[in-house]
Amino acid sequence: MEKLTEDNKPLSSSFQTDNSIASSQAQESSSPPSESDLTTKIETSNRNAGNSEERRYPCEVCGVSFAMKSDLQRHIRTHTGEKPFSCDICVASFALKGNLKTHMQTHTDERPFSCDVCNASFSRHAVLNIHMRIHTGEKYYLCDVCGASFTFKGNLKTHMRIHSGEKPYLCNVCNSSYRAKTDLTIHMRTHTGERPYSCGLCGSSFAHNATFRRHLKIHIAKKCCKLCSAAYKTKFELNAHMQSHVGDKPYSCEACIISLSSNAAWKKHMMSMHTGEIS
Repeated sequence: MEKLTEDNKPLSSSFQTDNSIASSQAQESSSPPSESDLTTKIETSNRNAGNSEERRYPCEVCGVSFAMKSDLQRHIRTHTGEKPFSCDICVASFALKGNLKTHMQTHTDERPFSCDVCNASFSRHAVLNIHMRIHTGEKYYLCDVCGASFTFKGNLKTHMRIHSGEKPYLCNVCNSSYRAKTDLTIHMRTHTGERPYSCGLCGSSFAHNATFRRHLKIHIAKKCCKLCSAAYKTKFELNAHMQSHVGDKPYSCEACIISLSSNAAWKKHMMSMHTGEIS
């Protein structure tokens, strides 16, 4: 689905995102330009070079002619899939040298383009422009089935699988399948026991971000014990807990002369030791 500008003119489909946005957009960022992108770029160069008589280098596959042999060589890669420019750090490879140069920025800490809203920084200005959609709410990508709109092309691609029923991400342990790679990643934690979300206040860990966020609400309420990081929903429960640290046991049993630190502990004692009679 081609994205549009405000005056309904199509933008180039090579306008990609990268790893700092989302995993699905990262894959699009590392991909080479499409055949149409390369052809458009080269044909523009041809128009600047002169008339059709000067285009002496025809493509034997599709018949498009070029004024320069180097343009033809680049164009041929759209048919062969050749990617002669390889990254010497990872396994990525590219059809154009410029794309490799852009890719290499992902291996450095250089991020010269910053967002004026949230101070996030990026290696490329094009990626900053894509990031800004988060703040502006722009959604260029429309589903032609249900009309839903999305900020990123990868999100639309995942959404379309709802309509097609496609679930390409398969668990190699139990054969469960998922529409998005992130869903498979979360599912795999049920097999590995991984709990990547850890609470810095009490040390609890969680497999899912949503569960972790619900847990944090306990601490946000500021009803936490400063001595052992135990957390409680009410101030009354916290006060009762604090008595266990100071050794204060104000609740006495008149029947057996025992003292307890909390009212709850006293009631439990009375129910279990003295036939449930609580005065």
